[in-house]
Amino acid sequence: MLSSTYAQTTTLISPDTRLYECFDSSYIKQLQQTNPTLLAYYNFYLDHSYYTASLTQPKPITGEDISKVTVNEDIAKKAIIYFNEKAYDAKTFNVLKYSFKVQDNNFTTYVWKDANIAVVFLPRTKIAAAYKEYCNKNNIQSK
Repeated sequence: MLSSTYAQTTTLISPDTRLYECFDSSYIKQLQQTNPTLLAYYNFYLDHSYYTASLTQPKPITGEDISKVTVNEDIAKKAIIYFNEKAYDAKTFNVLKYSFKVQDNNFTTYVWKDANIAVVFLPRTKIAAAYKEYCNKNNIQSK
């Protein structure tokens, strides 16, 4: 019974198109077949690991300058490439593409002046708890 549930779950998880910016298509295909839970986690992380806040607040928002964040080494192929996006679009913004530092128990804020927002990452503990809840609601079997 458990294996049939797992097999059904495997077919339900489709990769977010943004994952192809970060991983080879062969790796994504392998995840679909052998580790759909990790694929589901990547999909979840893209949209649920952070939130945005407007920089036009009564109290100034402080944090790291997002322009100092680099593109992940695997994507940059040994070159150092800095964050240089000018506008924020939730549907295309790819947090996995960059080397954002996420802490275990504290929120991490990046100030993105060009987009007039702050990108605030949740602590890893909160992301993990939210992912567990997401799996329960969507009947995704976790390993």
